[in-house]
Amino acid sequence: MGTTLIQDETAFDTLRNSYPVKPLKLGGGRLIFAGNLWPVKNTQKPNPHWTHDQLAQYKLQQRVFNTAALARRDAEVAFQEARSMAVKALIVAKAGLRGDKEAVAMMTRWFGPRPARPITQGRDWWEGAARIIGVVESFVTSDVSAYYRGDDSLIGKPNDYPGETGNLTARDVSGYAESSAGAKDKVIGLCKLFFAKKDANGQARMNLRGKDSVGGTLVHELSHNLCKTEDHEAMDGSECYGTEDCLKLAGLPARPGGHGQPEIPAKPGLPRRAWYNADNIEYFCEEVYYGGFDSGLTETTPTTSNVSAKRQLVAAVLERTFHH
Repeated sequence: MGTTLIQDETAFDTLRNSYPVKPLKLGGGRLIFAGNLWPVKNTQKPNPHWTHDQLAQYKLQQRVFNTAALARRDAEVAFQEARSMAVKALIVAKAGLRGDKEAVAMMTRWFGPRPARPITQGRDWWEGAARIIGVVESFVTSDVSAYYRGDDSLIGKPNDYPGETGNLTARDVSGYAESSAGAKDKVIGLCKLFFAKKDANGQARMNLRGKDSVGGTLVHELSHNLCKTEDHEAMDGSECYGTEDCLKLAGLPARPGGHGQPEIPAKPGLPRRAWYNADNIEYFCEEVYYGGFDSGLTETTPTTSNVSAKRQLVAAVLERTFHH
């Protein structure tokens, strides 16, 4: 069931050999809307002499524009939140490594107890989590070139990534976001699920803050693309998504039973997996930035600018690393 200890240790060794525990950059960087495929308004008017196929193509172009016209605003909101979130999360993760009491409590909650010293073979799962957060922080606080890959109408069009040849395929626009392994070129494609709309009584909604926020979802996906984090199995063998499964994966401490009931014993998790489970990384970053998830910080907006909550999309997300 799930990964083996050897696989978890290999993942840690690969990450440690690829990325240092980096110093804080503390913000900066621009979001650059690059490429030629960002939606533009179709100013052409329908012609009464058009064929059925011509009219169908015109209607398709209009739908693409109407659903993606605010794509740049979606991207700006996501990156603004992800940048601020990643910077603060890296500060707290590094404080946890130094032994700061509050930071230790948060690291323990999402990544399990820190391995006892001396750490076997030097594999400190907390260090691994800090490295992942550092890689994401470095990416989002640099100049990032964002390319539009947000709808099926792009299939067959020339790939406009720098130096790429060939036409885009269905795989190029599916999923949430794509970048090259390590993403040293700071290029990212924002795909269909990034711009997906949630229809509820004719309105679209977007989680701006709190659990499963737009910025946290971007952190989740970038951790996949940049550091090859996993969507591990939960302790019961199901998919490990959502706060409950992630807390169990890290391990639940003993807690009072309440109303005179006996103490609820601790439930050991698998910290060797929690440190590189993408949702654990995301929820740690979101709690650091927004505070506890019961604090009423989650906001939604009923506008046409929207990135759907990850929990409604994750089963359909095609996770992959796009090498270009």
